[in-house]
Amino acid sequence: MAPPPLILDRNGAVFERHTYRHDGLELVAWIIRPPGRGPFPLLVLNHGSGIEIGSDGALTDVSSRYAVDPENPAWARLAADGAFTLLPEGRGYGGSEGPSPLDAARGGHGTTFDMLVGRAYDANAAAAWACIRSDVDGAHCAIAGASHGGVVSLLAAALRPYSAVVAQATGAAYGRIEASVRPIANAAARITAPVLFQHMRTDTLVPPEGARTIFDWSSRFRPLQRWRDYPGTPGIEGHNIYHPANARQILPDYVEAIRAGFASAPSEPEDPPEQWTALDFLLPVTLRPDAQRWSGRFGDAGPDAMVALDGEQVVYSWKDQNSRGFREGTVTHHGDALSVEPWPGVSLRLEPLPGDALQATYEWRGQKSVARLDPTSGRHRVRPPAAQA
Repeated sequence: MAPPPLILDRNGAVFERHTYRHDGLELVAWIIRPPGRGPFPLLVLNHGSGIEIGSDGALTDVSSRYAVDPENPAWARLAADGAFTLLPEGRGYGGSEGPSPLDAARGGHGTTFDMLVGRAYDANAAAAWACIRSDVDGAHCAIAGASHGGVVSLLAAALRPYSAVVAQATGAAYGRIEASVRPIANAAARITAPVLFQHMRTDTLVPPEGARTIFDWSSRFRPLQRWRDYPGTPGIEGHNIYHPANARQILPDYVEAIRAGFASAPSEPEDPPEQWTALDFLLPVTLRPDAQRWSGRFGDAGPDAMVALDGEQVVYSWKDQNSRGFREGTVTHHGDALSVEPWPGVSLRLEPLPGDALQATYEWRGQKSVARLDPTSGRHRVRPPAAQA
């Protein structure tokens, strides 16, 4: 039997914690609403990954914490505008059944994306459940979220009608990795409702380029989608959009988008005239156009890889069917060979082969993968530059 709902009056708002079942899981959902009978317009709010990253790249799982704290007056402000806010605790989060978010992150981009798709279906199931209530005006329904929550909001709105979507600091992975960017962009292109993308330029954890890639694709077909980036605040991480200094910058556009959604009817998603089918390599904008480049594939299944040499710097770029990314590092010389550490604990060794090619050996946690990389044009030299005398 599901536990009885928790209902609290705090700071002028009513907080409710409920459980509901979807996809064989018992899930938790929070409600933050104004006092009174309503009906109130519905805002579905999706939380982030619940995984913190240290300066050494180590991941810490804080997903077991509830996303909502009724004792914090900031949460009560969600009800001040007369909205009925529904915040689903994603599968595996805050008392909801489901897989460990940290295990999903360690399982790779595909595993993480599958979890986010599941969260999107869960969010839509929670929205449908909420719309049955007499104090909810289901004809006026917006959805929003930050980081992983931005991805969940886009995926959910690609499946169910909403009147507005706000995706903030959106991305499915930390770093210069556009994880699952192709299916997310194709999903965003299905959304016919207005969509607002928001990102701080100072976001170093999930840089804005990935979300911008999604927007650049989906907005080709959906003129109601808008991109807004903000300067951020010196000394404050831009991914923390809820820090007061960052929130002051994004809040006016956010409030405008949500209020416009509450004044509009939900819009049915539909397939765009075109699907994004293949990814190009992602490279830093600072890479010289004449930098030497080699490309190839690790095994039959990939990923595809490109190495670019720019002086004493190496750019390692990779892509598969859905994701892509790159890392930069300083070379270490071993005679004719080079090595670089693109990520902590990862070794990439480059050795010359006949025909201007390179043998790339990628090693991580004692496992090795080897690929032949061929030059992408005739201007490349036979071998990497040797160490200077």
